[in-house]
Amino acid sequence: MSVQLTALALFAYYPEMVSKYELEQVTGIDDIFNKVLKQTNNKKYLRKTDDTFGLSEEGFAFFMEKVKPLVDAASQDSQVPNGGEE
Repeated sequence: MSVQLTALALFAYYPEMVSKYELEQVTGIDDIFNKVLKQTNNKKYLRKTDDTFGLSEEGFAFFMEKVKPLVDAASQDSQVPNGGEE
């Protein structure tokens, strides 16, 4: 789930690159570098410069195929029915 949350955050900045510190603030994942960004199986989703990260082409595809449908479904579940009030 952490890689999905990280992909969502990086998509929000896309195509800009962001620091691991900013990603920690946005995602709430402490030590995001070791828990997500450094993991071998996640590296294919990332572009990296010296101190910043962004989505790679494969990461963008991962977001669109795996993460966006979850966000869309959650958004649909939380909408108020027509004419209804919370």
